[in-house]
Amino acid sequence: NTRASSIQELPLIRREGTGRERLPPTAAKMPPKKGGKKKKSKAELEAEKEALEAQLEQERILAEKAEAQRLADLAAAEKKKKEEQIAYRELELKKLTHELESCQVEVLAAAEQLAAEEAKKTEELEWAKYTECDDKPDASSESEINTYISQEQEKKPDDLDEALAQCIYTETVATDLLKVMAGAQCSGDNTTQAGCEQFLHELRATSSTKLDSCSLYMVKHADEFLEHDQVLIAKKQAGIRIGMWINMVVKNFRGALKPIVYPDIGLQVDIPKALNTMQIGIRLMYHPYDNLSYLDASGADDMVLGGVMTLDILALPPKPKRVKPQWVLRPTTVDFGSELQPADTPYSGESAGAGGGVAALRCTFQVPDSVFMVPEENPKVVAWDTQKLKWTMDGIDQNTNEYNSANRQLRFHTLRTGAFALVQSRVVHLPYRQWKLEPALKVSETDDFDVDDDEEGCIHYTLSLRSFDVKIQIRDAVCQLLEPNLPDLYLKDMAPGELLYALFDRGINIMPTDADAITAQGYDEGVSPGLTLKSPELEAKLNDDVAAAAASFDFQGSRWNRKLGKLHSAFLTRETSIYTGGNAETFDFDMALVESDAESRSARDAPGVGELASPGVKSAIVVQKEAEPKPALGDDPVAAAAALLADDEEKVVDDAPAAVEETAVEGEEEKKAEGEEAAAAEGEEKKEGEEKK
Repeated sequence: NTRASSIQELPLIRREGTGRERLPPTAAKMPPKKGGKKKKSKAELEAEKEALEAQLEQERILAEKAEAQRLADLAAAEKKKKEEQIAYRELELKKLTHELESCQVEVLAAAEQLAAEEAKKTEELEWAKYTECDDKPDASSESEINTYISQEQEKKPDDLDEALAQCIYTETVATDLLKVMAGAQCSGDNTTQAGCEQFLHELRATSSTKLDSCSLYMVKHADEFLEHDQVLIAKKQAGIRIGMWINMVVKNFRGALKPIVYPDIGLQVDIPKALNTMQIGIRLMYHPYDNLSYLDASGADDMVLGGVMTLDILALPPKPKRVKPQWVLRPTTVDFGSELQPADTPYSGESAGAGGGVAALRCTFQVPDSVFMVPEENPKVVAWDTQKLKWTMDGIDQNTNEYNSANRQLRFHTLRTGAFALVQSRVVHLPYRQWKLEPALKVSETDDFDVDDDEEGCIHYTLSLRSFDVKIQIRDAVCQLLEPNLPDLYLKDMAPGELLYALFDRGINIMPTDADAITAQGYDEGVSPGLTLKSPELEAKLNDDVAAAAASFDFQGSRWNRKLGKLHSAFLTRETSIYTGGNAETFDFDMALVESDAESRSARDAPGVGELASPGVKSAIVVQKEAEPKPALGDDPVAAAAALLADDEEKVVDDAPAAVEETAVEGEEEKKAEGEEAAAAEGEEKKEGEEKK
């Protein structure tokens, strides 16, 4: 616009023919500029520069002072915090040491009382045994067990009924020995436990020797048992089953396999034609216990369900000759002296299980009713390797294993002879989904409430496995099984270890070893097999403290526990209401954190102040909700979870601090909103001013 107005103001001159002419550019004069800035002098520029530098220097000095003050305040705060942490640690150690010393008196008194009760019980048992005049060896006496084993090893019965009777009596001794072994394991007496395990194996080995002795007699005197051109004997007593088939008269049969059924004992083997043409004996036995896994030094990953079935193909001695009605000549050979001899077949010896076109033997045995849960899908059958002394699947076609739940019969195909067993993983029911230990009113068969009998109540211990619960009623030193409802164990008075072993024999393993934790699969998705073991000191202290309060408090597991590593443990607890309304109205659960003192937050915050005396374990109630654990942040999830629980431990239970914090947050939000409104108003004013200009 300025340029246009200047052009319009140029003087005009006329030209001939046009009526108007412009002056040449040189003739036009530009008017002076209006409102132009005067150029600053050098001195003025220098002055402005010095002023700016002075301002920046002043700001730098102020910033340095502010930073120095901030660092000083931070150091003072850190020093104060460290002093508070040291003071807290000193006070904590003083308090914990006093508690530890004061409870030692109670612990010693309880130990003395327990020892006195156990001594009294032992005396009563000894007196009861003395008055019964029972000549059965004392399972707790090493000398008596040794003597009994030596005597039984010398017995070589020929009669099957006599052998079975001796085996049953030996098993009663083994049952008593098992109780002693279970008690030793519960008390941590590893020496006694190991001795009992060896005695138990030797005792049951004498039973096998007796059955071999009578089997040898049947093989040598097969003509005495001959009926309908064959020898077929089958007997069972107290869970021990034995059947003998001797093929003295060779007969042809139709079909690929000939079934040899041992009546009434639940055992059967189907043999191919090649064996039917041989003069052999086939023995099937079933022992309701596992006496072989003890020999596996490496430790088996599987547990035997029910017992062990044994299949033997036996050679026969030369046939006897009857000279007179009263005289029978039986050839005596070196091979048939005092031991059974296996027949020369592809199913025994070094080539056993190799296959090579050999038809498989089809075996069937009935799983005892005592086994609680039999794997119906893909049952696993193993054989005992006498060379490697361990269970193996070699020579057994696992794809053909079948289990019929209607008659509890298991069928499998094998290319070898020997001992066989149905097995499942030791950790098939682990880890526990939940556990509970709580006071309860006594459960009885009659469900009648007796004030005098139920005055002291009892404890119910519940373990939630993968697919079912195990519930045990505990009173004094006696345990009773409530769930699952196993007819032979329900409400039966048993010692703790005795009950655990009885459940193990039925396929329920709730006494896992440390080695089982390596193969157990947790419930978290994508997690590799293996569970973290708690430290022995932490475990022992936790067990003692929980047991001491079990009559008055409810306890149950926490989801946080498996996240805390080996030196920390968390569980839920509350005061019980069972005696004031049957737990109809209960208190809320609190979370207890039990941890190694050396790894606790207070010890890490104040190192060198001191440490708690042995066992060095402490506990506290922490403020933490029992919710699904969130993924831990950082590279160490164990440390992150432990730090979270440690932070919650220091929180104040009262809701006032939370309310104050909430109010402070609301105030900050109000100030922020007011600031945003003021900035917006100021922006509007600036915009209006520019438009007016």
